[in-house]
Amino acid sequence: MENVTCDGTASCPDGTTCCKTKEGGWACCPLPEAVCCEDFIHCCPKGKKCNLLRERKSTSFLLPFDLTVKSVTGPNH
Repeated sequence: MENVTCDGTASCPDGTTCCKTKEGGWACCPLPEAVCCEDFIHCCPKGKKCNLLRERKSTSFLLPFDLTVKSVTGPNH
């Protein structure tokens, strides 16, 4: 398995997507090739749009970033 490269210094586990946090760092969305939402907290499946107002009532597509899966730094990305 290979990591998903976020930038030159960070990566996320295979099968996830790198998304920017409000702080400018990285978080890992637990979906492959996901769409990172504008709130810097959620992501949704590829091909879907982040409709944050509608989805707050129905969480069928939105997933929070997995902040427990830290971005991996180092030369093996």
